[in-house]
Amino acid sequence: MTDGVFSPDGNPVIDLGAGDNTLNFSSQNMSLTALNIQHIDGTAPGDWLTLNNDVSGVSVDLGGGDSHLALANGANAVSVMGVANIIGSDFTGGLNPSDDTLTLLNDVSGVSVNLADGNNTLNLAAGANSLDSLVGINTVNGSASDDVLTVSQPSFTTTFDMGAGNDTVNFAGQAFGATVVNAETVNGSAGSDFITIGNTTGTTTVTGGLGADTLVASAAADNFRFTSAAESQTGNGDTVVNFNAASDTFTFAGMTGGPSGFSGPVHFVGTAAFDGSLGAPHSEARVDVAGGTANLQIDVNGDGLMDSHDIEIHLTNYVGTLQSSNFILT
Repeated sequence: MTDGVFSPDGNPVIDLGAGDNTLNFSSQNMSLTALNIQHIDGTAPGDWLTLNNDVSGVSVDLGGGDSHLALANGANAVSVMGVANIIGSDFTGGLNPSDDTLTLLNDVSGVSVNLADGNNTLNLAAGANSLDSLVGINTVNGSASDDVLTVSQPSFTTTFDMGAGNDTVNFAGQAFGATVVNAETVNGSAGSDFITIGNTTGTTTVTGGLGADTLVASAAADNFRFTSAAESQTGNGDTVVNFNAASDTFTFAGMTGGPSGFSGPVHFVGTAAFDGSLGAPHSEARVDVAGGTANLQIDVNGDGLMDSHDIEIHLTNYVGTLQSSNFILT
């Protein structure tokens, strides 16, 4: 179709009958009810395709650019190529919300999804997916295989349930109140993230990255990982909530050696003062109070002082008794 299809109600119905059918359109905007169509292809970068009925198993290729695929309220399952934005239909300011489910049948990269009002769910295809922005998404589900999800823009109060497999979630944009479930690896952004780990079994390694992060531990085992003192620096430290000394750990990766690195294994001294010095360095950790809410201080280079080379972590509602074994160098 070169110019598009029009009807008095603005919703033309195209039914291609039996077979493996393809609809090609070259007009930049197309709105229709699509029946018995397996493939819809646009030719102009920046196409805007509106589907007025729920579809399942349809592949859409809009040719790239700032292209938009607008879906009907309800449950839709599509594979997409050359699509930059996928949006819902119920932009009503909450007056008439629809609880929508979008299932992506292929891996995507750089796609933004906005399902508007309602309690909405996005199901991802197995493998590696990169999403630009997520708006109006309450839950993102992974697959039963080993998945990697990267979210490029800030995300807000979304629950990411990655399912079975060995899964990774990367927040390239800040996470504001995100909850991650069934992921073995979680990487925060360079900003101040707020991430809750919701696992009930297994072990999750969480790297908050730069910024003053708030990380909420799960009921399972959590490993809070740091790659430099700058990630939780004295005066701008992370907050870890619900740390359980019986099951959770702190790991410091690639931070040994040199004048600013760990001088050796970390010795936990309880509430006692550091006893290291420049002449006799001892990498040590201490808390200002035992249990409950405390400041954890880690003298990385063992000089007995807390400065920009060292790590400060605010522990909120931590339980158990910290031991030297809670501090791991890799």
